[in-house]
Amino acid sequence: MNKEQYLKKLAANLSKLKVPNVEEILGDIAEYFDCAMQDGESVEEICARLGEPKKLAREYRAQHCIAQAHAKAAPRSMARAFLSSAALGTINFLYVLFV
Repeated sequence: MNKEQYLKKLAANLSKLKVPNVEEILGDIAEYFDCAMQDGESVEEICARLGEPKKLAREYRAQHCIAQAHAKAAPRSMARAFLSSAALGTINFLYVLFV
């Protein structure tokens, strides 16, 4: 997978999960790619370090939910943050277990 393909998949997953500031996130990840490539890393190494675009999008979604919970401190926000974190943890556990 090249940089453009990675960013395209990440954008699709971020949009699906309704993560805000998609363009800002994509800009940050593109800059990360550029800096790492200037340091001599291959695109494959960078993609491996970042992980699957779907997983990275879920991490951004969990961070957003946690930030909202801290800002609002409402039970619904807290529950959403907890469920996002729990789902991400479960996915990571299953990934480690079966891969």
